[in-house]
Amino acid sequence: MVLKCILGSVGHFIFFGLLIGMMIPGFLIYFVFKPFIKDSQNFFQRGSALSYRLFYFFVPCIVLEADVLEDMPKGAVYVSTHQSILDFPAFAMYIRNYLIFANVNLGKFPIVEKITHATGVRYIKGKTLSEIANMQKELEKHLDDGKNVIYFPEGTRHTGDKLLPFKRGAFKLAMKKTGL
Repeated sequence: MVLKCILGSVGHFIFFGLLIGMMIPGFLIYFVFKPFIKDSQNFFQRGSALSYRLFYFFVPCIVLEADVLEDMPKGAVYVSTHQSILDFPAFAMYIRNYLIFANVNLGKFPIVEKITHATGVRYIKGKTLSEIANMQKELEKHLDDGKNVIYFPEGTRHTGDKLLPFKRGAFKLAMKKTGL
């Protein structure tokens, strides 16, 4: 048990170290080449995906076996359970041009909010209904532009073998997108 805790802590350190360690040079590269970069969010998402790939490389005890389509659909709502901190990085390695609703509010830390907003994370916890409605409009426009949305409908990470009740937002968005 102690060994698992130590390995888990080392894994978290490597994960967040890579993410933050690559985002800072990423911002510097972005500001130098900003006039030539058409989609800044895609630029930062590709950098994040690279850090996630490096994480899975440097932590060989975590094996990611992905059974995904060669060409992932665009303009889609992707839905997943959220049982690990590694769910999102696994998704983000394969899905491009996404926005994600996050229930956790890491946005209370200004540098974290800047970095995560640049990669397409939108925090809903602590937001007013009008702010959430504006985010919902942003998600709809994102889908209309042929880009993707990622939802974890349980609203939080959890452990255990039972699913938490699903929130309705992802399904309402998908139904609206398909005209149902």
